[in-house]
This record gives sequence, structure tokens and C-alpha cells, in this order.
Amino acid sequence: MRKRTTILSFLAAALLPGFLAAQLSYDLDIELHDDGRTIYGRSLVVSWVNTASTPTDELYWHVYNNAWSNKDTVFLTEGRYYGSTDLPRVKGSTNVFEASMLSTVDVDGNATASGEELTFEYVNDVDRTVGVVKLPVAIEPGGSVQVRLEFTSIMPQAFRRSGWGEGGYLHAVQWYPKLGVYEELDGKDQWNCEPYHYMSEFYADFADYNVELTLPERFRDHCVTTGTLKEITTPSQIDDKKVVYSSKAEDVHDFAFTVDAEALLLRRTFHEIDYRDDAEEMKISAALGKTPKEVRPQSCEMILLLQPEHAEYANRYFDATAKSLYYFGLWYGTYPYETISVVDPANNARQTGGMEYPRLFTGGARLGMADRTLSPQGVTVHEFGHQFWYGLVANDEFRHAWLDEGFNTFSTNRILDLAFNAPLDTYTLLGQQYYGRAPMTIPSYEEGDKRGMLGLQRWENAESKFFPALSYELRHNNSVQKFLSELPLTTYYPHVEGSASIGLRSSLLRDWGQPLAHPTYDLFDSGLRGVNAYRRPALTLETISRIVGEDVFIRLMHDYHTNFRFKHPLPQDFFDVVAKHAVDAGVDWDSFWKHAYYKNDELDYSAHFVLNAVNDDGTYHVEIGVRRRGAFVVPVDIEVTFEDGSVHHGVWDGVDSAKRIEIGDFAVKAVRVEVDPQRKLMLDRDWFNNSKLAEDVEGSDTAWHVSIRTMLWAQQVLHYFGGAG
Repeated sequence: MRKRTTILSFLAAALLPGFLAAQLSYDLDIELHDDGRTIYGRSLVVSWVNTASTPTDELYWHVYNNAWSNKDTVFLTEGRYYGSTDLPRVKGSTNVFEASMLSTVDVDGNATASGEELTFEYVNDVDRTVGVVKLPVAIEPGGSVQVRLEFTSIMPQAFRRSGWGEGGYLHAVQWYPKLGVYEELDGKDQWNCEPYHYMSEFYADFADYNVELTLPERFRDHCVTTGTLKEITTPSQIDDKKVVYSSKAEDVHDFAFTVDAEALLLRRTFHEIDYRDDAEEMKISAALGKTPKEVRPQSCEMILLLQPEHAEYANRYFDATAKSLYYFGLWYGTYPYETISVVDPANNARQTGGMEYPRLFTGGARLGMADRTLSPQGVTVHEFGHQFWYGLVANDEFRHAWLDEGFNTFSTNRILDLAFNAPLDTYTLLGQQYYGRAPMTIPSYEEGDKRGMLGLQRWENAESKFFPALSYELRHNNSVQKFLSELPLTTYYPHVEGSASIGLRSSLLRDWGQPLAHPTYDLFDSGLRGVNAYRRPALTLETISRIVGEDVFIRLMHDYHTNFRFKHPLPQDFFDVVAKHAVDAGVDWDSFWKHAYYKNDELDYSAHFVLNAVNDDGTYHVEIGVRRRGAFVVPVDIEVTFEDGSVHHGVWDGVDSAKRIEIGDFAVKAVRVEVDPQRKLMLDRDWFNNSKLAEDVEGSDTAWHVSIRTMLWAQQVLHYFGGAG
């Protein structure tokens, strides 16, 4: 057997000058047992520097894997509240059975060896996803402590992001005790260490990881990790049934690994020259005042752990990852790590798909996917994007998930619009996707769709004077009915295309029940997380970009990302960056964020009327009426179009709920007024009411008037359904 590192060697290292070069480091010596699901942590040594302004004699730990230990954990209890009935088929748990303090270092750099045993206790004996260690001495600001844990983690069968699948697949995430963040929270220094909530993800400090990973021999060359992987097995160290890897990662805030004995391990190198977009490079370099060479991202090794039956998707995975490396690097600064690993989950472990970890993320694909469905390209771009937001700009996802998910949704959609062909509609026959769309379908169950009664699937009756409101499901739509409702023989094959960014407006069809400022983990409705964490903030960013202009927005976003890399920004940090760069946009940004973030105000401007009063000299005195139907106040552009095709432009401050505006005297009649004609305000809930035609255009202009009405109607329909579909 190979020589194990002893406590004495850790103590010796601790007493050497500069042993805590990083503010936080994890040294792990772990072994994955032959069962492929039990992880033995022989040693977890954590070196932590107190960077807060007050001392602490406690260390708080996340033990997320205990969320799967019983049905009454915080995660599973909250899941039932939100309507989920899912339970892990095979439970998971983490048991810490030894803890000790190795050393401390005071502010002056004086190190003291200890070796004192510590007690690892859980804040909640039922939940056990948060643990605490009481230290014998307080760690002053600038001081540090080094502690050692020994633990065993049993991973669950694939469930909610982590776990194993039949056939040798294991996606090991949140498998080890991980420190919370000691920082100012609610006006005082404290440990920010929430239990594993159903509605939130993860938050931790940046650290250096040095992991020695012993695996069963069958996983040799079938492993990817957060760090740079290197085999260190020698015959003198270990028997031939094991393989040992070293994995190192700097400036990351988590460590994940995936093994799969049956998967393909593929490698390619990303070179920016293979994906160069000259127009985008010129735009970015001009906005930032740099040369195109200065903004181009650096090379990186892409590693793909791919299910063998998905071999046809290898190029799609690599292409989407490379395009993400290129455009994210171009916009926000180059990806700073040596490798990026992509995991294609096993078919029986799909719940581990579509998730992000530093330097590693999971995608997801099924057999028979048509190329223009952007599968798995869409999920690949999105999960890679988290490397830049969750990974590099590590905000508190318990409370402010939108600073990650929303920014990433915005960035993802821009890449999908810029670098990929728009997806086409498809139907599925015998597991294979085909391009096309059914022009008519047999009515089936949709919430509030009264046609469902024709299929005897649901009874809907609105509240009346004599009867209460009724909504009763008569029977479920099964797979056969679903197939028959869209017969392949009746499909046609148009190119149904749409903008991913415009598609964000589908969230406007929902009730936005709570403001963005409400903590993500405490939202009252699980569906609201998709709005408040993803689409609503992405719409807000699109709105800001259109208000301030693309050049300003490029500088704004680049500034925010590069200045908060490897930090923990708060919402106010982003608000300050917007105010700094968009000072000339004519917007009161404090007021903007009051409406968009702190309150739950709706934005809805509408055109109300166009009047042409005849002057004595035969000219027309034009007045318009505009309305603000929501509480959200922001300046809005107004455009008045005349019979001769000329256009008058103006800006309304939007302060009054209704405004009558005199445009002036003109030789021809005004025929149309439009509020926000360039659709800058992506947050505007109703684009149907943005335009109004004058009612007094008659006579010889009737045909033209009808045509412009038709054009206006078509425009509004396209705007609406482009955002609602």
C-alpha cells in the first residue's frame, strides 16, 4: 500500500512560513469503493483565513449530501410544500466521524500546533445538512486555522443533481463537508451557511483544491474532475485493482468528479481562430478601446465524458462548448482555467444532467434528436455559461440566484441567437424527431383551455351568480392520445424560427407574485423561481441594453464581470456599475431598481389616441394621448407617423398615469402614434396596446389606412407571439 500523509506532516507544513498562501484551501485524500457509490474521506484538511472584521470560534459546514438521508430533511420537506412527491430511490448520507484542529496562525504570523480533537455537531439533527465545529480559540480577523476531518459519504441513486446510475456511472457533487462563508450578512459578521433548500443552489468561498483520488481500476481513463487530472499510480503504491489520480484546481469554490466505466472520454482543444467572428470582435474591441487581438479568448482543453450510444452528439457538444468559450471570453474576459469538462449523463441518471460546477458541467441528450432542436447545444451553452457567473462571479445563490441564473440566461440567449441556426418545430415518431408542425390538433388538456371539454378531458366553468368556479380533470391525456393529437401525416415543414431573447417574454404571461429582492430559497411558488431567477432578470438586462445602447452595455457588463471575478457581489454592486456607465441614458437608475427589483411593479405603456384638429389655415394641430398602466416609471420613446410618411420623435418621462401631448401644427394629418417603437422596454407587459391609429383618416386614403391597420395588426401579432411562444 502507498504511504499515507500523517497528521504530523500536516503540522510540519502548517508551521512553515506562508503555508496559507490561499485564504482557503482543501487537501483531500479520498477513495471510491468498489460499489461505485461510497466515498471514503481518509483525510480532509481545510486551511481557513478569517477575512471578516470580527473574530469567530466556530466553523460552519455544508453537508449537502445529507439532504437524501430521510424524508423529513429541509430539501424534501420544502419539496412537498412546492408540490413535489419525488423521493430518492436509494438514500444518500455523509457521516463525519473524526475532527481535529491541527494548528492556528495569529495576525502576526505566529503558528501554534494543536492536534486537539474537535466535535462535529449538526445544527438540525433531522436535516443534518449544516454542521458546526466549536474551536478552542477564537480566530481573529487575519488569523487562520487548519482543521482535519475524516468522513464517509454514500451517494444516492441519481436524484436532484447528484448520484449514481446502473452500469457504473457516478456523478459525485456536494459529497464532502464544505465550509460556509463567514461574511457580513444582515448588518453583522456571521456564517452564511443555509441548509440545502429546495429552491436554491450553492454558495461558497473561492479556494485551492488538492485532491488525491483513488478509484477502482475500471474507472481508469473514465474520470473527469473540477481540476487538472494527473495519474500518480505506481506499482509500489497500490495494488493493480486501483488507480490513483491527483487533481488540482485553484480559485474555485467547489469540487466535483464524475466516473463512468462505460463512457467514452474524448478530448479536443479550443482555439479561438476556429470560431472567430470578425464583426463581433470589432464591435467588442471598439467598445472597450482595445485591439481585436486583446479581446480574443485563450486556448483551452475541452474534455467530454460521453455515453457510447450518444457518439453522434460528440460534435454538437464540442461545438457548443467551443462557441461558449469564444463568445463568453470575448464579452467578459477569457476563461481562466486549463480545462473544461463536459459530462453526458447516463440514461438512468438523467437527474444529474443540466447542472454546473467549477470547470465541469453536465449536459443531456436523448437518441433521435434532430439537429435543429439545439439539443444538446442549448443546455451545453447554458451550463457552460455558469462558469462565468456562478463560477467566476460567485454571488449568494441562496438569496440572489438571479445574479447567476438571470445573467446566464441573458448571455445564453445572445449566443443562441448569434451563433446557431434558430430551432425548428419537430414532432416525434417512434423515438425519432422529424421537422414539422401539426396545423391542427385534437383538443387536449391545457389549463384554462375550454376546448379540452370536447375531448372529455377537463370541465372548466367560470364563477357565476348561481355556481362557483369549477375546474375538474375528467381524465389524463395518455401517450396514445398525445400521438393521435398530432398525426405525422398532417404535418407541414416550415422553418419556424424565433429569437431566444424575444422568447423570454413568455414569462410575462405569469403572475410575478414576489419582487426580485425576495430571497430565492423562500419564494412562495416553485414556478416563480423560473421567472424571478431566470427570465425576468434576463428581460431586465435586455431592457437596460436597449436603453443605454450596445457600446455602453458592452463596457458595463465587461466592467462588472472583470471587477467581480473571484468575489461575492451583491445586487447593489451591479446597480452601481449600471449607474456608473449609463449616466447619460436619461434614466433615474435608483427609481428604475426601486420598480424592477425592490418592488413588484408592472411596466405597461400604451397609446391612447391621435387627434388632428383643423386650423384656420388648413393645417392640422396634432395631439396625442399616452398612458402608463402600471406603476413602473421609466422614460419612453414616442413616434408619430404622418400621411406623407414623415415621422416625429419624442420622449415622455412617463411620470403621469395619463398624458395629453401637443405635437404641433403640420400640413398633413398624423395617422399613427406608437409608444416605444423600437421595443426597448422588454419588460413592457403588453405590446398590443403600444400603437394607436387616428380615427379621422377617410376618403381617398381609406385603402392606405386599411393597409396600415393590417400591417400594424400583423406587427403586433408577431411581436406578441414571438414573445409568448
